Amino acid sequence: MNSVTFLQRALIILFALLFAAEAVLALQWRLVQDAPLLHYVAWLANEHDYVVYRDIFETSMPGTFLVHMFIGRLFGYGDLAFRLVDLAWLASLMTVSWLLIRRINPVVAWASTLGFAITYIAYGPGMTMQRDYLGLLPIAGAMLIAAGSRYSTGTRAALVGGLFATAVTLKPHLGLGLPFVLIYMTVRENEDWKNDYSAAFKSLIRIGLLASTGFLPVLLLPVLWLWLTGGLETFWEMATRYLPLHVDMTGSIETVTPEKYFDYTVRKYIHGIRFYVPPAILGIFFALRFGGLERDQRRLVYLFACLIFVYSIYTVIGGKYWLYHWIPFRYMVMVCTALVLLPLVQLNRRKLIESGCVVLFAAMLFIWVSLWGYDKQTLRFPASFVHQVSGLPPPSPRDGMVDEIADFLIAAELGPDEKVQPLDWVAGAVHAMLIAEALPATPYVYDYYFYHYISNPYIQKIRQEYIAALQTDLPRYMIDITFKVRPTGLDTTDTFPELEAIIESQYRVAQKGTNYRILERIAD
Repeated sequence: MNSVTFLQRALIILFALLFAAEAVLALQWRLVQDAPLLHYVAWLANEHDYVVYRDIFETSMPGTFLVHMFIGRLFGYGDLAFRLVDLAWLASLMTVSWLLIRRINPVVAWASTLGFAITYIAYGPGMTMQRDYLGLLPIAGAMLIAAGSRYSTGTRAALVGGLFATAVTLKPHLGLGLPFVLIYMTVRENEDWKNDYSAAFKSLIRIGLLASTGFLPVLLLPVLWLWLTGGLETFWEMATRYLPLHVDMTGSIETVTPEKYFDYTVRKYIHGIRFYVPPAILGIFFALRFGGLERDQRRLVYLFACLIFVYSIYTVIGGKYWLYHWIPFRYMVMVCTALVLLPLVQLNRRKLIESGCVVLFAAMLFIWVSLWGYDKQTLRFPASFVHQVSGLPPPSPRDGMVDEIADFLIAAELGPDEKVQPLDWVAGAVHAMLIAEALPATPYVYDYYFYHYISNPYIQKIRQEYIAALQTDLPRYMIDITFKVRPTGLDTTDTFPELEAIIESQYRVAQKGTNYRILERIAD
């Protein structure tokens, strides 16, 4: 065994050990951030026959709720079950990715799949099972099928279309990569495409039409589900009237002028790619210039290179630039960066360079992991790892606030007709209601909708509906999170006079803790 092979294998073993340690620690994590919110909606739909979008106002896409409903129906809504499903999903993604990337090189496949898994878990519990991550499995599956030759072109195109449609039901712009995968299939089918553009274009149209035979039926499945359950009309109203208002805000939930939004977009985009594009370019250059790749392998490298660009633009469309929005982009970056581990066949006498590539990749991975902190890019692992390695359990959600609120609601022994209204978004009230199995008093389990673009007719409409629902059947408790995200900027407010009047006249403080208060309805 030469020194380069030894270094490569040692690096892979190190990755595997680090991943195994992270996976074991992650089994102790609690639900946090978006996961309990989505799980709560799934619990309402599964256990209490709530119709998503009609009985509960939500902005996530239907596929997301179908995934969470499936998890809840089969495994329940607990923390450990969710973690096991997450690791099973990650193992599936790693398997599919390895089968795909080994077509370039097995060492690259091991390094990139383990490297991505390490960095995904290093995001911390708040990033677990985010929609941007869930969509990677069908996208990787589509790329694997496109790169294969087991089925006919028509069958592969239909399967690719269906898998991308699955990703689209989670987040519509995850479908941005589909045209590039279809072009990749077209180039593979037309070896002489450079000399006959007309035939290649006709082939692309044919493959595109075949892909639509898989794409459209899968895309229509959640539409059919919404139609059968009665949530289609309200989903469409939300998607066309509210969602554009949500997308128009910055990642800090601020409304700004078009000029400021453009400046914000440029700054956040450059900030997001600056650490990641250079090593990816280096890997692509090494692979294409010195890797000795065959034609099909080079085409797969080109596809990954294109998808780096595509899924960086993906973050611009979302407009928020939150950490998990970059997951598809960083997945593609990880693959391309791992290409520096290719045997450099045209430089096979310069082992120092090859060894340097191994060391360079290991250094870049260390930097990436250290930068991917729990809540922001800082030079540390998630705080939960520090606690766990020290022999302590991971921190409770919101420093114990979630459990305090849940304990209060459980002790209150809510009757079947007694409801609870959260005044919150992601700060823990809904999570506590999931633990306590408390039903919401209105369709609006988050309150930030009511405080931005207040002059918009749709916002005025849902504010009126919200107050009418509260007045019709006052909830027994309201959970008011006093430290929470509230929209700022143009056409926003921090007051809701009608709601404040109801609280002032009908409620008293039953329990007060750090960053929250529980309001109880005054008995008649």
